Amino acid sequence: MATGSSTTDRILEDFLSCGICFEPFTKPKALPCQHTFCQKCLEGQHKQWLEDCRKKPREQQQPFRCSMCREPVTLSSEGVEGLPNSHLAANLCEEFSKKTQVENQKNKCGFHPTKDVDLFCQQCEVPICSECIGDGHPGHNVTGVKQVAPKIKANIRAQLNNSQQQMETFSAFLKEIQDVQKRLTDNKTHLQQEIIKAFEVQFQKLQEQRDRLLATVEKNHQDNMVALTGQRDTVLTQLAELSRVCEDAEDCLKQEEPVWLTQDYNLAQKLAKYENTETPEICEIKLCHFEQKKSDALIELGKVTSQSMSHMQVLVHSKETNTGEVKSTKVRPIRVGQPWVRKVRFGGRGSGRGEFNCPIGVAVSQHNDVYIADYGNSRIQVFTMDGVYIREFPTTLPGETGRKFNPQDVAVDRNDNLWVVSYAHVVQYSREGTCLAKIDLPDVDYDRGITVAMATEQVIVTTFEHDGQNGRLNVFNYDGSKVGTYGSGHRSPKPWWPQYVTVDGEGNILVTDNKNHCVHVLDREGNFKFKFGSEGSGESQFKHPRGICVDGMGNIIVADYGNGCVKIFDSQGRFLCHVGSRMEGPWGVAVSPGGDVVVTQANSTVSIWTKGWCCNIQGKNHAAIQVAHQQ
Repeated sequence: MATGSSTTDRILEDFLSCGICFEPFTKPKALPCQHTFCQKCLEGQHKQWLEDCRKKPREQQQPFRCSMCREPVTLSSEGVEGLPNSHLAANLCEEFSKKTQVENQKNKCGFHPTKDVDLFCQQCEVPICSECIGDGHPGHNVTGVKQVAPKIKANIRAQLNNSQQQMETFSAFLKEIQDVQKRLTDNKTHLQQEIIKAFEVQFQKLQEQRDRLLATVEKNHQDNMVALTGQRDTVLTQLAELSRVCEDAEDCLKQEEPVWLTQDYNLAQKLAKYENTETPEICEIKLCHFEQKKSDALIELGKVTSQSMSHMQVLVHSKETNTGEVKSTKVRPIRVGQPWVRKVRFGGRGSGRGEFNCPIGVAVSQHNDVYIADYGNSRIQVFTMDGVYIREFPTTLPGETGRKFNPQDVAVDRNDNLWVVSYAHVVQYSREGTCLAKIDLPDVDYDRGITVAMATEQVIVTTFEHDGQNGRLNVFNYDGSKVGTYGSGHRSPKPWWPQYVTVDGEGNILVTDNKNHCVHVLDREGNFKFKFGSEGSGESQFKHPRGICVDGMGNIIVADYGNGCVKIFDSQGRFLCHVGSRMEGPWGVAVSPGGDVVVTQANSTVSIWTKGWCCNIQGKNHAAIQVAHQQ
């Protein structure tokens, strides 16, 4: 039988020790998966994870995970310190770590500290000293401690054996709980993988069906266009010839001198050629129709069911079903074709609260705070997603309270700190407007854009060389140290003019090119991947594009300044839809966590747009909504 001390050590080691340092918990923190670790150990692991993320490309990065079950862990802005404390684990560690050290205590009487306890009152069954006999035990049967010690030890030994057996039972029970928890975690991971696999299969089928339908429509359109173009070219040729003949005839009739008979005769013949020519009818075309499925049934991946069972059944069931077929939850179909409706418009030219003087940049935090770079008023104004003014602060440099600068663009990091760029500086502010840091830039005379790459905790700023021929992206760490300059290996056929910039969920860098009327897509290392757009007013064309952002689905949202609208493209640059039209100089654009789009305009107003099916507009009929959509 193990001693009490060794059992205590084993409990500390098996149940109250950190899985990272293998020592009893110090300031234990509980993860969402319920596994517990020392706060200092978690902070060390998270720091190492951040360093690894900076060294690896986006596609090779792994999320921060629990060391025990490998579940992904999302930390708040407070980091590891923001995780909940495990008070129970801390209290148990303190309790089990106490040492009794009975051997070091002196055998003194509690009532007479100067006297040794050397007697035992058999009537009261307590150890006493010689002075206790007269004070509290007169007439009692008293004997020496040594005489009763063997009997007392025998009783203690019997009780100790029973208690140690009970401790072993408790330890075995805790082990069983650990086993059941592991099985449950394994079962959850397996189910998640099977559900994702089922979804991907269905999603792939939907994509293939979509591509087939789009290809059919495209082929039919091309066939129609070829036939119509052939007819158009034939008639154009005839029209050009007839036009020349008519001009010759008019010139001939204007002449005062006699017209040569042969010339008059030839002209008459040419004109007669077209006298009875009939305009052809437009050739037969094929018009496609899309018949949407009328059934409201959702795509069925399967379903998840539950069944009550004992922990022994859990262990057996997990072993039997981990390789079996798993059913999944329902997936809501994607809703397409819904119009964008303007939810609110606010602002106007001025310097008062809620007024602007050239609002250029815009960003939306994870808490739905809207930050507007009020360029002409040298300040950042903050609003709700309903356009309600919250606060503002002046854009000043650290240590230079009186020196203001004109903010050109603004970005928000995961800690809700703001990064504001001007002609010659990047300044970091707290959400309340306190200056935190500054990065100096080469002074330029054009608008810059800024964004924050959350995964690598880097700041990306657009810049342009003074020779007007070579655009660049400057990349910095949060501490201001420069990572590099992207764009030198750019494979664009023309020199590019990077103006506004954003980063998608894969780490790709997207840049609007104001001069070449397009959008460039670079990988996270700054290598050119592809570009889309050209100069014009078509769906996939731009006129001086400015602001750019990416929504949660990877769709690219671009402020098409010259065409007075905002356009949405998929991740490959294929046009999807417009957000509003006839805007007056849309400049900056940002998307909220809920998918609403915020647009700053050259007329010093800001508008917020939402999908028509989810917008609740009271007191307005359908016609009013359509008017708002067109405006």
